[in-house]
Amino acid sequence: KKNIIIVAAAGNFGNIIGKGDNITFPARYDSVISVASNDINGERSLFSSTGPKIDITAPGSDIISTYPPNNYRKMSGTSMATPHVASAAALLKEKNPSMSASDIRRILINSCEKVHKNNNLYGNGFLRLENALTFDYIQ
Repeated sequence: KKNIIIVAAAGNFGNIIGKGDNITFPARYDSVISVASNDINGERSLFSSTGPKIDITAPGSDIISTYPPNNYRKMSGTSMATPHVASAAALLKEKNPSMSASDIRRILINSCEKVHKNNNLYGNGFLRLENALTFDYIQ
């Protein structure tokens, strides 16, 4: 109703066999884009939560990030994957300010690189920024 897009980490409660529905809130809400994590090889990060509410998978293993007070550190988690998706949403909005939150969600999901594996692990596939930015948007 307020035209706000919410992107949230799916959680770090996954298991080695990738079974179960262990997605955390707020990622579990229908209105939220739920983000899972993949590793450098394009495989699900073993810690990444799984379930039918995964929307998008993005890099979240061994991400170099800022660390207090003035350092950098490799960190892993769906909270490292989520900023990739949130920044893609921001770039889409900057490119076309008239886009609604639902337009942005639709474009992000439909421009993913599809993964022919279990959707409970990868959702709609891997985030692909170039695909999203060149997606045919009709108002």
